[in-house]
Amino acid sequence: MHQRLSARFAGLKTGGRFIVGLCVLVSVAIPWLAQALPLGPLAAWTTMDFKGNNVTVDSFNSSDPAASLWQTNRFYQGTNYGIYTSAKRQANAVVGTDGLIINVGYANIYGYVDTGPGGTANINANGTVGDIAWIDGGNFGIQTSPIIHARDDMNVNFPNATLPNPTNGWITLPLIISGTNIGGTTYYYYITNNPAKRDLNSMTYYVISNQLTKSIYFGATNAILYLPSGLKFSSGANVLTGSTNSDITIYAAAGIDTGLGIFNNVSQYAPALKLYGLSACTSINLGRNTVWSGYLYAPSASVNFNGGGTPSVPQDVIGSLICHDVRVNGHYNFHFDEALASYEPVSFYPQPKSQAAPVGSDVTFSASIGGGLPLDYRWLFDQTNLPASYDNQAGSVSLLLTNVQLTDAGNYSVVVTNLFNAVTSAPALLFVYTNINQLVPQLGSGAGITNGQFQLTIAGVDGLSYAIQSSTNLTDWTAIATNTSPFNFLDTNADVFPQRFFRSIYLP
Repeated sequence: MHQRLSARFAGLKTGGRFIVGLCVLVSVAIPWLAQALPLGPLAAWTTMDFKGNNVTVDSFNSSDPAASLWQTNRFYQGTNYGIYTSAKRQANAVVGTDGLIINVGYANIYGYVDTGPGGTANINANGTVGDIAWIDGGNFGIQTSPIIHARDDMNVNFPNATLPNPTNGWITLPLIISGTNIGGTTYYYYITNNPAKRDLNSMTYYVISNQLTKSIYFGATNAILYLPSGLKFSSGANVLTGSTNSDITIYAAAGIDTGLGIFNNVSQYAPALKLYGLSACTSINLGRNTVWSGYLYAPSASVNFNGGGTPSVPQDVIGSLICHDVRVNGHYNFHFDEALASYEPVSFYPQPKSQAAPVGSDVTFSASIGGGLPLDYRWLFDQTNLPASYDNQAGSVSLLLTNVQLTDAGNYSVVVTNLFNAVTSAPALLFVYTNINQLVPQLGSGAGITNGQFQLTIAGVDGLSYAIQSSTNLTDWTAIATNTSPFNFLDTNADVFPQRFFRSIYLP
């Protein structure tokens, strides 16, 4: 439990003057418990925009027979897997952006939407976000009970992808003039297994130095392809992975444009096809014939889905996409494979929160996190590593400080690391006080009313959050602003009320 202190500013408008008073209130607040959410299938730095109709986003789990259509005759690295089926749909997808706006439009999102702090999710009349029962029950809008399916606390670090450095170098693929015909399509590049292993992990490394404009077929089981000049297809050019046991990775250092061509993983198993956009890859356009099953990671790229299918035959996108921004034009279905969760970068839901505590009390800092397992973490005090003995909450991202003293006051942050990246949380302030009145906010200079606007400055403990509340009768109070001390408050409706009172409350 935390004590909550407030300074109340009573304002009485009389004869054109504004009289201000100050008093102290003490009350009790219960700390808010955070809910951790998964990440995927669509995550972006800035913008998520569903412009097309009939877009569906849901999830499944290719590693779980109960959450996928199990394939007893298909294997990936010696293990069976499942493919998507709507009969075993899950509602664990998250459409997220570090930016402030997600345009849900008319999409049906079985899961959650998440923006950066202060963001919003715009939704049209026939759009819906929620669990399976909510959406299939004919509800529209964003589900808020029993769980809120919209959040504004996304904080994700998307590091640049890096090109591998094979021990035996890259094999340059020349253009094959007389292409290989497969299923009626001529493939000018045909990649087969190389009997001479090119690296210790049995992968074969290829590079096509010129811009890829001709069809390419992966008959190889394990291959990595580097496209320094990117890919630009016209009608009829395709990328196809033909082996049901393939493991294909593509790195692009320039734009990807499939045009009217096909980019397809026939195994429908997303981990078998991975596309990484390097920092110079700023645009990925997937045309209406693209049936994508894979993992796409391109943090600098604007990704556009153009055209899609008809309402009766939508195009399916299976796997996970992480990029700079996403725009969906047309009828697509996005199926997040939860087995890809181990590929996801670290994210915070939410950050550790600043707080105040009396000398001798116990304090806990905590953060809910997302990201691929395994996760490792360490706490910092004023940017210095804390010894492990400080953390009494083993196995969770919590820091317990017992019997805090004035020397414990300062900034605490946590560094969380997985196989993908490392992210440091924003610093959370610990203010240790000997007298509770040290938390009372003060009325700063500038109080008064000018041109119908009342302005004052709130100065509490620097770095702690204070709320402004208003009342016309000193009984009923309404929250009208929250900010971190110190800050200015401006009431633009001062002329509307015969009298109005204000108070500032410390928010633990």
